[in-house]
Amino acid sequence: MASPRPRRSSRAAPDQSGLAGHGLAPAARSALAALGVDDRRVLAAVRAIPRAPFGLDERLCFDDPLAQRAPEQEHRASGALAALMVQSLRLSGTGKVLDVGTGSGYRAALLSRLATEVYSVEQNGELANIARRRMHDLGFHNVRVLEGDGSKGLPVAAPYDAIAVGAAAYDVPTEFVDQLADGGRLIMPLGDAHSQLLVCFHKCQQALESTAVTWCTLARLLSETPPPPSRRPWTRESERDDAAKH
Repeated sequence: MASPRPRRSSRAAPDQSGLAGHGLAPAARSALAALGVDDRRVLAAVRAIPRAPFGLDERLCFDDPLAQRAPEQEHRASGALAALMVQSLRLSGTGKVLDVGTGSGYRAALLSRLATEVYSVEQNGELANIARRRMHDLGFHNVRVLEGDGSKGLPVAAPYDAIAVGAAAYDVPTEFVDQLADGGRLIMPLGDAHSQLLVCFHKCQQALESTAVTWCTLARLLSETPPPPSRRPWTRESERDDAAKH
């Protein structure tokens, strides 16, 4: 499968006119607009969910000094990136979603506003416990936070109408594809530890159609099998090489 090209952002200032009526701080509106987050339901979810309990500042950024040094067109974990992932899934409001890599729980909280059930899996037991209490205290009762290795999905509750993966791999694990319902969407970053492409997949009659979303740098999945030497990870360099062949 050829590497899809991510949508490139314009050098011009992003249009924030569609965000102005959503009660968001200017810095948050700017962060969302820069990533193209404009779905009104997603914006309403961002507005309704308090930032502070999830450790987000007014720019929807976590306290991560590395994020300030991220290269242009590359995004680290943030509330805005979580919102972009949720928007890409095109949820109907009635589906069941698998969230891999709970972290603070912010992405799961966003998903809970646009889905009936959310199963969120976190490998770090302490983080899972904190996120579970946070979901309960904030009233996100349709989110179930489970401790475990989510790199193989969560077959016990499959199939899912959508799967959001907050950790990178060289390729999409077959378990995710198997657990995704026909017609469902899966979003996750693909690439190595330094360069990853966030890709949204649409499952249609057992085939996957892919759409590149943006560059990012996120943590890696546990229990991932490295690719064979003949296969390069999905990187900016491999994209340039592919383009040069055509």
